[in-house]
Formats: sequence, C-alpha cells, structure tokens
Amino acid sequence: MKINLGHVLTNAIATLVAAVFVGAMAIVWTGATSVGDEVARATKDIRATNEQMQKTNVDIQRTNNNILQQHVNMEAASETLIEEIAGLKAELATVREDYESLHRTMAEWRNEIGGALPIQEPNQIDPSLKAQQSERIRSVVRQKGAEIIQQIQQRGNGN
Repeated sequence: MKINLGHVLTNAIATLVAAVFVGAMAIVWTGATSVGDEVARATKDIRATNEQMQKTNVDIQRTNNNILQQHVNMEAASETLIEEIAGLKAELATVREDYESLHRTMAEWRNEIGGALPIQEPNQIDPSLKAQQSERIRSVVRQKGAEIIQQIQQRGNGN
C-alpha cells in the first residue's frame, strides 16, 4: 500500500478550506440573524414610540382646543362686561342729568320764592345723608357687579 502524500495533503487542505468556509458561513449567519433581530426590536420600539406620540398629539390637540374655547369664552365675557359697563355709564349719566335738572329746578324755585327753601340744596346736605346716599350707590354698584360676574361665569360655562 502506497500512500500518496500529495493526495492526502490535497484532501486535508480541501477539508480545512471546507471547514473554514462552513465556520465563516456560520459566523456570517449568526451576525445576520442577530442584526435582523436587533432591527426587528428597534422597529418595534419605534412603532411603540410613534403610537405614544400620536396619543400625546391627540392630548395636545384636545388641550389646544380647550384653551381656544376658553379664550373665545373670555372674549365673549369681556364683550359682555364692556357692554354692561357702558350700560352702567349710561345709567350714571342719566342719574347725573336728573341730579343737575333737580338742582336747576331747586335753584329756580329758590329764586322764585326769594331764596328760602324748606329743603336743603344738595351741596348743603347733612354729611350723614351724604354717607347714606353713598352707601346706597355702593350697594347698587356691588349688586350690578355681582350680576355681571354671574352672567360672565354662566357664559364662560356655556350656559
């Protein structure tokens, strides 16, 4: 039996090359599958993050809508308040005109009867009467203010 050293050497080298090739393929396959798993895991995380961001965007949109509605309600309340104040100014002007008319009438009466009036002129009214009148005016203003605030709150609540 003759051993062909060239043939044995060729078979050994071929086996070694095949083993190295198979090993390299196993390493490449392992790397490729682990990269694939990492990509799949990262894709899943990205999708979860995207879903969370969509929910957050919906919440932000709701909050923005609520803020906008509150702003609209505040503008309406502000307009109502301005209208109410204008109405109070008009009422005050009417009261002032009535006072001035009464003052003129009293002055005319005084002149007609020679300066003697059985009632006092407004600029000579007893200070305690002035205080009572001032308190009545403050009470009316507080009451009107409370009514205005209540109307604004009702409009702000959508009632």
